[in-house]
Amino acid sequence: MTELARDLSRIAILNRGEPAVRFCRALSDYNAERGTAIDSVALYTDPDADSPFTKLAPHALCLGPAMVPSPEGGLISAYLDIERVIKALRQSGCDAVWPGWGFAAEDAAFVGRLEAEGFVFLGPSAQAMERLGDKIAAKALAEQCGVPLTAWWHVPDGAAPAEIEAQAARIGFPVMVKASAGGGGRGIRKVTNPSELLAAVGAVRDEVRRVFGAGGLLLEACVAGARHVEVQLMGGADGVTVALGVRDCSVQRRNQKVLEEAPSPVLPDAMVKLLCESSVRLAEAAGYSSAGTAEFLYQPETGIACFLEVNSRLQVEHTVTECVTGVDLVHAQIDVARGLSLRESGVIDAAGRVPPVRGWSVEARLCAEDASRGFAPSPGKVTVFRAPSGPGIRVDSGITEGSVIAADFDSMIAKVIATGATRRQAFARLRRALTELQVVIEDGATNKALLLELLERPEVQDGSADTGWLDRALIAGDVAQHRRTFEALCFSAIVEYRRQRQTEMYAFFLAAQGGIPQYPPTPAPLEIELVLANQRLTLLVHDLGGGRYLVGPPAEMHIAQVRFEGEVAATLTLSGERHDVRYAYGDKGVTVEVDGAMHTVEPAAGGALKAPAPAMVVQVAVAEGDHVVAGQRLLTLEAMKLEMPLLAAESGVVRAVLCSANQQVNAGQVLILLEPESDAASQSDGADNAAGAASELWQTPDTTRLQRLFSREGVALLTVDGLPEREATQAVADLCAAVKSVMLGYDVSEAFAAGLEEMLGGGLDLTQLLHPQRWLPVLDLLRCFVDVQRLFDRSLRNDQASATSDHSLFFEACRTHQEGIEGAPAALHPALRAAVAWYGDVDDAETYRDALFRLHLAHAHGRRRHELCSLILRTAIGLQQVGVTELPDLTVRFDTIARVADPKLRYVADNARQAEYVFFAQPRYVRRQLAVQDTLAHALREMDTANTAAPAAIDSLVATPDSVSPLLLAQLDPTRVSGAAGVEVLARRSYIAHHCVAQESLQVGGALLRRFVLTPRPDTAPSADSRVAGSRPRQLALILTPNKPLDEALEIATRAWRASGWQDRELEILIPGSHGLDAAQNIEDAVPRCFADATAERVTISWDTALDGGGLRLRTFSRRAGELVEDALLRDIHPEYARRFELNRLSGFDLQRIDCPEPIYAFLGVARDNPRDERIFAFAGVRSVPNAAEVRDDPSSLAELERAFYEGLRVIRETQVRREVRQRLHWNRLTLYVRDPVDLTYDEICALAHRLDPSAAGLGLEKAVVRCHLRVDAPSAATADDHPSPAERPTTWRDTAIVLARPGKHRLQVSRHPPTDRPVRAMSDYAMNVVRARRVGMVYPYELIRTLTGERSGTAHALAHPDLRSGHFVEYDLDPTGDALVPVDRAYGNNRAAVVVGTIRNPTIKYPDGMLRVLIVNDPTRAMCALAEPECRRVMAALDLAERLEVPLEWVSISAGARIAMDSGTENLDWTARVLRRLVEYTQAGGVVHVIVAGVNVGAQSYWNAEATMLMHTRGLLIMTADGSCVLTGKKALEVSGSVAAEDERGIGGWERVMGPNGQAQLFAQDLGAAYHLLMEHYRFTWRDPSESQTRRHPTADPANRDICAFPYVPGGRAPEDAGAFETVGDIFSATTNPGRKRPFDVRAVMGAVVDVDGGHLERFSGMSEGETAVIWDAHVGGYPVCLIGFESRPLRRRGAIPTDGPDTWTGGTLFPQSSRKVARGINAASGNRPVVVLANLSGFDGSPESLRRLQLEYGAEIGRAVVNFDGPIIFVVIGRYHGGAYVVFSKALNPQLTSLALKGSYASVIGGGPAAAVVFPREVRARTARDPRVVAARAAMKHAIAADRPRLRERLNKLSAEVLLQVQGQVADEFDAIHTVERAVAVGSLDAVIEASGLRPAIVERLEAAARTARLRQSE
Repeated sequence: MTELARDLSRIAILNRGEPAVRFCRALSDYNAERGTAIDSVALYTDPDADSPFTKLAPHALCLGPAMVPSPEGGLISAYLDIERVIKALRQSGCDAVWPGWGFAAEDAAFVGRLEAEGFVFLGPSAQAMERLGDKIAAKALAEQCGVPLTAWWHVPDGAAPAEIEAQAARIGFPVMVKASAGGGGRGIRKVTNPSELLAAVGAVRDEVRRVFGAGGLLLEACVAGARHVEVQLMGGADGVTVALGVRDCSVQRRNQKVLEEAPSPVLPDAMVKLLCESSVRLAEAAGYSSAGTAEFLYQPETGIACFLEVNSRLQVEHTVTECVTGVDLVHAQIDVARGLSLRESGVIDAAGRVPPVRGWSVEARLCAEDASRGFAPSPGKVTVFRAPSGPGIRVDSGITEGSVIAADFDSMIAKVIATGATRRQAFARLRRALTELQVVIEDGATNKALLLELLERPEVQDGSADTGWLDRALIAGDVAQHRRTFEALCFSAIVEYRRQRQTEMYAFFLAAQGGIPQYPPTPAPLEIELVLANQRLTLLVHDLGGGRYLVGPPAEMHIAQVRFEGEVAATLTLSGERHDVRYAYGDKGVTVEVDGAMHTVEPAAGGALKAPAPAMVVQVAVAEGDHVVAGQRLLTLEAMKLEMPLLAAESGVVRAVLCSANQQVNAGQVLILLEPESDAASQSDGADNAAGAASELWQTPDTTRLQRLFSREGVALLTVDGLPEREATQAVADLCAAVKSVMLGYDVSEAFAAGLEEMLGGGLDLTQLLHPQRWLPVLDLLRCFVDVQRLFDRSLRNDQASATSDHSLFFEACRTHQEGIEGAPAALHPALRAAVAWYGDVDDAETYRDALFRLHLAHAHGRRRHELCSLILRTAIGLQQVGVTELPDLTVRFDTIARVADPKLRYVADNARQAEYVFFAQPRYVRRQLAVQDTLAHALREMDTANTAAPAAIDSLVATPDSVSPLLLAQLDPTRVSGAAGVEVLARRSYIAHHCVAQESLQVGGALLRRFVLTPRPDTAPSADSRVAGSRPRQLALILTPNKPLDEALEIATRAWRASGWQDRELEILIPGSHGLDAAQNIEDAVPRCFADATAERVTISWDTALDGGGLRLRTFSRRAGELVEDALLRDIHPEYARRFELNRLSGFDLQRIDCPEPIYAFLGVARDNPRDERIFAFAGVRSVPNAAEVRDDPSSLAELERAFYEGLRVIRETQVRREVRQRLHWNRLTLYVRDPVDLTYDEICALAHRLDPSAAGLGLEKAVVRCHLRVDAPSAATADDHPSPAERPTTWRDTAIVLARPGKHRLQVSRHPPTDRPVRAMSDYAMNVVRARRVGMVYPYELIRTLTGERSGTAHALAHPDLRSGHFVEYDLDPTGDALVPVDRAYGNNRAAVVVGTIRNPTIKYPDGMLRVLIVNDPTRAMCALAEPECRRVMAALDLAERLEVPLEWVSISAGARIAMDSGTENLDWTARVLRRLVEYTQAGGVVHVIVAGVNVGAQSYWNAEATMLMHTRGLLIMTADGSCVLTGKKALEVSGSVAAEDERGIGGWERVMGPNGQAQLFAQDLGAAYHLLMEHYRFTWRDPSESQTRRHPTADPANRDICAFPYVPGGRAPEDAGAFETVGDIFSATTNPGRKRPFDVRAVMGAVVDVDGGHLERFSGMSEGETAVIWDAHVGGYPVCLIGFESRPLRRRGAIPTDGPDTWTGGTLFPQSSRKVARGINAASGNRPVVVLANLSGFDGSPESLRRLQLEYGAEIGRAVVNFDGPIIFVVIGRYHGGAYVVFSKALNPQLTSLALKGSYASVIGGGPAAAVVFPREVRARTARDPRVVAARAAMKHAIAADRPRLRERLNKLSAEVLLQVQGQVADEFDAIHTVERAVAVGSLDAVIEASGLRPAIVERLEAAARTARLRQSE
């Protein structure tokens, strides 16, 4: 190696992007190979601050902005600012510069300056560059060196236009105008017409000045049809230059190279040699060194080549030469710069030979260009960039994912180079690499699709493409035909749809943080308007779920399947074809690459024309007011070396021009506002053009299977039935998917939904189908409906602690959705998992979030789902009825549907109940009936064979519980033995309540006559006869005729009767066989005629119509006035059944028989005295009811009872369904008569009733009655708890009526009483009012009063309160003055106002003489208790009465608010205000009002409730029922006024969301009965006789001195996380198990240990949100009623949105605003009534900003005021810790009756030890830390250490000091706690005593007894 002329230490990279990355990598390799250590510095501008090359280079230095002022004016690139660059070189310490390609790579002046400054330039010298880099100088030198040239001319500065035109004419058109300093396709114009010449010269000159700073121009002949070839030159430091082969760069677009390859496919070897040799001569003549390129044009047809220019730099496409020669040209540049020859560099071998060309290499330039905009630059953020790999693939790029392709620079993204052994292999590899390459630019585009298309073109494949081919092909439209535009539009519409839905979803979850979102979006398609290639298209997008979308114009919709893979990739399937998609959403729209074809699809922006990319405005071609046509150029932009014309998308008028020439604009910036033409014709033309354009973009879809089904107009079932099996399966699957989309809340248009409904609803006649089983998959959608619907069940759980519904829990899950399904309430997990599973992976966060949103939409817009569910239920019934047996598991689904379906859409529950019957009950009955049929046939055959009537067989048939009469009658033959036996069976079964004894038989004329004697049986079958003493036997005659037509059989019977001579008064004629329904048309005339002279008083004829499916038919004729007349009431019912069913009791009704099969007999009755009284009466007979043991052993033993019950309900249901909803009946009865005695206890009867009850929901049953003989030992309602053993029960029975009734919506009442034979009376006004109240789910006031006073016995004992078993009510009304109440003696129901007022007294254990209260019950039957003067006067008088009697006032409230009418208005408001004033006076004077909100309370009533119970001083309870609400304005009024409402009044002011959480309602009850149970419990603790000074003591067996320490630790029955923390309550107070009393515990466990175990307790405010840390109980301690207050000592999770300035959890032992308010209200409520006991483990009040904002100071002060004002003893016990402000509000100094105790081991101080050490004594802590020997030693070690070790020792000292400080803090805390003990508090008088934990209960009882003694003494005084 020769001695180096120079050495390099640091090279500046004067370039960016891919060239800079190329050099960084090359230099790294170079140093590794050569053993050098050359450094580098990347010079960058502001846009590239985060570019990959700045990170790849060892050093980087910023040059400032990308564009800087030029000395000549204007802006130039910072890389061209010589002074700026020289300064940077000095600053960075560089000694060399590598320019790459572009910018200053060919600037001779710059290189000369570098040489003058002493910097090495990695390229040719300035002199050589001036000779060759300038196109003009290079051509002159080329002529000297014999290089082939074409005609040309240098354009001097200042050349006259005429001279320029003359020279161009000499050269000949077309002519090229070139900049001498140009390159990279810039500064070049082709001129074909002389008129364009001067403009082109001016444009090139401007571009040269702007881009290159300076330079001349030349004219050159344009060689048409030529190939662009170039020779790669490399000159060594020793002056030797070589040619490294040729490249072909003919595939160009607007002079920009697109594809480059080496070697050339068209250049002959001789021409290669000529060009290489002449190029070397030219380079050597110029003194050229380093890399360069000589460019030529070659025309294959003529074989002529001509020189273009020398690029005195490394070319972009140098990589292909490297790949075929193996020479690293950048390495060679570095070697030459270091002074090495080419031989030393390894470019040539020792003999001077260049490396041979091996194989083939081709390069594709991937650029950010938008083909839809004429390949305009399309920069943006690179969201996806994944380079391909594999054999022969090289990718050079300067970007990574996240990089931004700046508008200031070149649009190059990457160079993809493929190398192979042959040209074919290289091109194949390039095609594969481009296919694999993934790139997406946000708001940008790429030319990837064009590159892939070019590789498929024959012109490229065979190398015949010349330099103008691509431009010609583009103009002709042969290439770049916007591949995959349809797919891109479809996908973009889906992405835009998802973006809009995401906005709605985020809004939903944001709204959910504050409650239940209102006004959810409709699950309907969204209209998406898009623009692609200046064409506008409007598409509808439906999300069908599961990644399926319906997309397109309304008449041309496609089903698209999309699987998104992260944020940038997806798979799109359209018409069965799969497409790979990459996409990004930017400011402009969606950038989509489909199978390599990239498009930017924008949302339509109206008439706004936007900049497609950051660019410079070159020209504005229009002005405001101009009229333009579609396609007209409006302005021209320039970006990334290219001009971009912006064209008008439609004809119109320019309304505003918002830019100017030479202005820099951003992507998406609005440049021009264009208003469409106002002329109607123009608009029409524009619309036609737009439609035509849109039709070009959108493909007509194939008709889907589902659409083909729709097109059959309602015969979808038949359509599917006729398809081949595979197609039918797929069609049904499509239908299921469509229905499931609706069920899950996905989008459905009205037309689509109507098609689904028509498809399911129009084909329900399944009997026509050959393959009905094909529809089975549809039934599984019922499971989907159930899983979704049950999430929104609004039934409240009857739990005081969590009276919430699944509906509310669902929205709680929405509030915590970011935690996933595990963050949802645990109680909802099973249901939520089942529902979300329909959407996908339950544990996937995105799926879970989307599912919650869609579930909300499904619920909010549920009518369509319910309609489809109803249709599916009907389809299920149809499938069952046509014998399809392979049904999915539907065991509990129908019942659940009936329970959770929207009650407003009653038909769904009706169909569900019907389906339940058809699927489960009816098949069992059919099976049993078939078995009975077989048994019957066998028995008859046996008797005929034996020729004797076997008594055992007859008894067995009589005893069978199933219906056998129709079957038996059809088979009887009067001539056989079985005929006589059959007649006996029929007689005995019909007269089951009698002993039926056969007397004689006759065979006359083919007929059989039998006579029976009937004697009543007192022990079975209750009926009117069974209750009539001394009923006489009677005779019955039966005639069995032959199997003949009805009229002929009747004649035979007549002749036989006359021949027999019998004179019986009751005659029955049995006609065997099966007859048609029309057989009885003339029977009404025939019977009276045939038996006119007979003695029979009653003739009954029976026959079977099974031939027509009609069953058993009967006609009964009775003699009236000597003539036989048909008894219409007995049509198709046996007279004995009518007697058993006591139809005579319905004599006051006009009855119309309802057609139904045996054993059900139903009538539609209209009361004669009250036509408004219309009801359904259904009857059925049941042979027996099994006892509980039999049911347990064989559940099917209930089949007979269930069949009768469910069949009866079915008849009522079908009758109701046929009526309009508003005309349905609400006072219907179902009566079952049981023949055999019933052996069931009351509990067992109740259990059976609850089993049957759900099926009766919504049928308007007044009651269901079971008539039977019941054991007399069965306990009555009053003694339901007494259950004698079976051995002790007597064997006597009592005729009993068991009544199942549902007086309200939430409670089943089961009662028993002796039956009555009184006629059923028409409903009185009272009864009508009861019905009216029931219709709205309310209880009529007087019915409530009867229940409260024990008149309505039989209420289910599990819900009854013992204090309500008896009582007395005195009704009051206004005296003549209208100001006072006086007792009135009048019948119930005669109230003259909408309130019922009186006093009620119930005897209790404490008060046997009765507990007196004043009662107000609002009457919902009087305009929903609208309030006016009559009501207000009575309420005020009732308050006066309560005050006078000194008793509480109970108020059952429901009210529509102040009365609004045409004749009254504001005066009613005045009257309600008077009541409000009286309530204020009454409660402030200590009066107590308890309010039960039993329904909707509006306006004034809600204010009254608040004034009576919600204020700080009030003492009464507000009990909310499940249906109760307190609202100011009803839902409809709110919506009309434009305010925010909820789905109903419960959502506005019910317990669950409002009144419970805000603490204004203190207790929750499921219904009115449960509410009274709570109120009576409250009275056990609070009611006081007015003559006594305190509430009475409750009897208790719990010892007063019981040790609570042994009491089991039961955490409130809620099993929280710390349930296993302690075994006993004593463990809480043990120093061993709870040192320092710091472990969390449930205070309810301690409270439960303190109170009487047999005294019960009642927790108030249990639903109060944010008040959970305080617990308020009413309880007994030692028999004394107390208000017991505890404080939670464990952290509790917060729900809902948590403010950033508040705590994340409710800290244990801390009072927050709402818990403070709760405590203050609890103390106030007990004042003057009962003592307060406080169990305190209380650190103080929360002082967070949130708490202070929410009135912490006010509510904390309210506790203090409540304690100060408290009338009675307060016992305060510290059971854990007691500090801070909480100490103040419970201080002994506040109230002399306050006793303060503390358990031994507890703590009481101003502040805890820990906070004291950290806040009060920090100086002492720091001082002790500094004195610690370990810290002293560490400080000394650092002081004496050497400088190098001090940083390490200082770090060690800081760490040690922190550790010691914590230890010292703990010591100081312990010292503080040791000093400030409870003993010290006793010593200073803050506490009264310290007691052992074992003495806690005795100490409390002792002080309660002392207080009681004091009170008695005061009273006696």
